[in-house]
Amino acid sequence: MRNIGNVLLNLIYPLRCPLCQRPLYAPGESYLCQLCSSKIKRLTLSTCWGCAKPFFEKESLCFECKGKKFYYDKVVVAAIYDDIIRRSIHLLKYARKTALAKPLGALLIEAISRPDCIDRIDLAIPVPLHNRQLRRRGFNQAEILARSCGQRLAIPVSTGNLIKTKSTLSQSDLKRDERFKNIEGAFLVKKPSDIKGKNILLIDDVLTTGATLNECARTLKRAGAEKIIAMAIARGL
Repeated sequence: MRNIGNVLLNLIYPLRCPLCQRPLYAPGESYLCQLCSSKIKRLTLSTCWGCAKPFFEKESLCFECKGKKFYYDKVVVAAIYDDIIRRSIHLLKYARKTALAKPLGALLIEAISRPDCIDRIDLAIPVPLHNRQLRRRGFNQAEILARSCGQRLAIPVSTGNLIKTKSTLSQSDLKRDERFKNIEGAFLVKKPSDIKGKNILLIDDVLTTGATLNECARTLKRAGAEKIIAMAIARGL
């Protein structure tokens, strides 16, 4: 009876797509409507393995990344940062539309299933927020995405071991080289024994220069991580 009541209630007061406000009636339309979902552009081009910028020389660094050391073994970006993805991430982060983690997490799973990725993943770790930022926002969007991925991949999600100990300036306000300097030494692994020898999926929402993911990867490698896939929904501009 409860299921019948829910169906009737949804017919009268339907759930709506958070992006376009269309009613969600079609099968599978639990979070985004089919029209908005169809507009998501997967990133299938070869990319710089440092910053994930589309790049035609496979397994190479772009001009801006040459000379920098990257600590992750692979970087994977699921989609192009266009209007649909930009608005979805913004709603997740700033409007608490946490249900969007499910379709966005599905994008990450689709991307991580590509044949050139690491076969075995032992652990998913979200890029952590500093406690001050976490209190202000109320949640960590990368953690919500990591939990969605962990559930689908049937792997544990570690949320308290890699921590951000340094309150840094906003990366979005800084130039490229300043971002790497700003984030240096900002993270700490509390219990290295839980990291040692593990293949790790390191998850964030948006990658721009790779500075934050790279510093997290450096910290995890120093704690004994075997391999690290750095992953984001999209590459920022």
